[in-house]
Amino acid sequence: MKGKLLLIILDGWGIGKSNESNAIYLAKTPFYDSLWEQYPHSILAASGRAVGLLAGQIGSSEVGHLHIGAGRMVTQELAKIRHAIDSGDFYKNEFFLKICEIAKRNRGSLHLAGLLSDGGVHSHGDQLWALLMLAKRHGLSRIFVHAFLDGRDCPPNAALEYVSFFQAKMKRWIVGRIASLCGRYFAMDRDANWELIDRVADLLILGHGSAYASIKVALEASYRQGICDEYVEPVILELDGIIKSGDAVIFCNFRADRMRELLTRVKNRLANLSILTMTPYGVEFSAIESAFSQDLPSDHLSAVLAGAQVPELKVAESQKYAHVTYFFNSGVEAPYPGEARIMIPSLKVPSYDLAPEMSAPQITETVLTNLGSYPVIIVNYANGDMVGHSGKMGPAIQAAECIDRQLSRLVPAALASGYRIIVTADHGNLEQMVDEQTGLPHTAHTTNPVPLILIGEKFVSLKSTGALYNIAPTILELLDIDKPSAMVSSLLR
Repeated sequence: MKGKLLLIILDGWGIGKSNESNAIYLAKTPFYDSLWEQYPHSILAASGRAVGLLAGQIGSSEVGHLHIGAGRMVTQELAKIRHAIDSGDFYKNEFFLKICEIAKRNRGSLHLAGLLSDGGVHSHGDQLWALLMLAKRHGLSRIFVHAFLDGRDCPPNAALEYVSFFQAKMKRWIVGRIASLCGRYFAMDRDANWELIDRVADLLILGHGSAYASIKVALEASYRQGICDEYVEPVILELDGIIKSGDAVIFCNFRADRMRELLTRVKNRLANLSILTMTPYGVEFSAIESAFSQDLPSDHLSAVLAGAQVPELKVAESQKYAHVTYFFNSGVEAPYPGEARIMIPSLKVPSYDLAPEMSAPQITETVLTNLGSYPVIIVNYANGDMVGHSGKMGPAIQAAECIDRQLSRLVPAALASGYRIIVTADHGNLEQMVDEQTGLPHTAHTTNPVPLILIGEKFVSLKSTGALYNIAPTILELLDIDKPSAMVSSLLR
């Protein structure tokens, strides 16, 4: 091994058009701009097939960090499940058939709980529809959907049209009923805000929620109050459709991180409940079966560094801590030998447009304190993603300018400590805050590429383009550590 390396991941920092919808373009970012001008850089694909997704599908923090660490393309659950549906294997899946048989044998209900959206980041409506058709074919009549509304990975008020269309399709095919709904802010917390999760558990198990005659009436009432899909308060539509002892539940999200808390509450509050998850939700849920397995590499970047006895430090705030640890390490929860981790608490605010700096200054201080103590440091700044999801331009500009200030503090200090530095991102978001077709706020990720800047190596030549999976082999080549044969080539020419 030779030298030291600092990897800085700017969450949600894509390369977009130089126009009024781009918060990064509108922000004053002189330091970042100088890095791009002075040092070798590449433009990296971070969406679609380049990160194991369907063509044209937006990337995500989870998929992005996985590929940064993996050093190869890893087929994602969205693409894997889509293939199973298209081939017909989905309808023969032994775990789906087993839980349908349990519901039938117990004369109970089958509940499908998850994000009802076509965003494709956590789930997809096509998968829920396939489950409904599978259950119908299996002869089940009591099928209830508990719909969590999106507003982050798709337009903020898209649910009225999308969910209404989905419900009409259910009625046309005489399959299932939507029993409850609420915004993902409540159902999909991942930061131990248990008061939010408890409200959803009360909705699903006790039927505690605002009662409305229809989804249309419920959503229009929320929209009139300025409440978008993500923050829709719990709504009960079918009191007969609550989850009871003896029932069966499928948690439909294929991405685990924002379902673990709700799964924990539901399984702990009801006895004699049969539960199936779409994919494995983690070692703590190893007793719960999943319909699809995950095939993740074991020889990813952190595993290689540990094998070479190279200590590393990972720093992030709690909103992105899982991304630089669990996802970066290809789904391994426990740290590797020599891998240290520091989590900075995220601010407890309803939305990060209220605090666009987030915990970035504290993250910078932590890394500055640890420079020289670890030959490899990996740090995530969450601002671009978390503030970008608000769809609010002013805070988004403030977030970009905050990141520029952090870079201006951290990069010179790291250079002075002998580090080579890679500045990159996991996916786009902040560079498109306005939907150019509608003029409405754009809250979702984008399919835009992301930057990679290699600082401290002015005379090194980089390939002009690549993908996120080129980062790990680039790091290993810079450190003069042999890369696994399964990894792709580095970006160094």
